[in-house]
Amino acid sequence: MIDSVLNEDENPDTSPTQDFVTLSGLPAGTYLVSGEVGLHHGSDDGGDLYCDFKTGGGQVLQPFPNRFKVPSSPNDATATQSDEVTLPDDGQLILSCGATFAGKDQAYGTITALRVNPAN
Repeated sequence: MIDSVLNEDENPDTSPTQDFVTLSGLPAGTYLVSGEVGLHHGSDDGGDLYCDFKTGGGQVLQPFPNRFKVPSSPNDATATQSDEVTLPDDGQLILSCGATFAGKDQAYGTITALRVNPAN
């Protein structure tokens, strides 16, 4: 479960997030990567999640500088970001999210990495 780190009146594009899912120890190479975040509301007053999909070095993988949104509706919403990235040895991929709600809502995430070209 992700902690509620944002308040309703804060800007989700600049407010803090927490690392939520990490895939680490990847060998050097080029990867097709996918990060999916899902949100289930435990109550009717849920909010949105705002997430970054990034490398351990801080490179943002979604195709725009702002965070991607997992909406509060429908109740079991998901959002997926995919990209191609070249990682160094012991590479790392991270989903980092912040919430615009407090309560019993639950979030989950998965990261998939398919190596398509090993580093020389």
